[in-house]
Amino acid sequence: PKGKNRAPSRTKVLYGAETFAMIKHLNTPPTAARPARLPTMETARRNAKNRRSARETTGPKGGGGRMIWVRRVIAIGLFAGLLVAGWTLAARNQTAIDVDGFFYRAEGIQVWVALAGAFAAGSLVAAGALCLPLARGRLTRRRYRRELAALEAEVHQLRNLPLSADAGENQPGSER
Repeated sequence: PKGKNRAPSRTKVLYGAETFAMIKHLNTPPTAARPARLPTMETARRNAKNRRSARETTGPKGGGGRMIWVRRVIAIGLFAGLLVAGWTLAARNQTAIDVDGFFYRAEGIQVWVALAGAFAAGSLVAAGALCLPLARGRLTRRRYRRELAALEAEVHQLRNLPLSADAGENQPGSER
């Protein structure tokens, strides 16, 4: 939510007055202006439902603002097209062939089965190649999250310390 009551980002590096404002924010008890924690999945679902209902009530005759039915028809058409293409491939490639691999030999395999197997093997290799960067990113995010938690704990410990060693000595009215 935009506005004055929005909670500041905890991942942002703060300097000067912003640092003290953040510490003050963390020390204040939860109120309607500052929720106790970040939005939950329930809040996210409620917000998504509100967006969906607003989207569906716009457009001609009060429904289908984004033409959801057109998307469904297109998806069903693509699925049916893939099925027809698969059946056509299988019907036209019934010839039996011998496949010699590095560690195996298969005799009498139909061409469409060999093509489907090669497609499946290529898909697995591509999925494995794409999963490596995703896993690396997830591990990096986890490491940064742990570092952030450690730094927040350090800020929590430091905010309880006096600002200087002689904090009470130079106060007006404090005489020795």
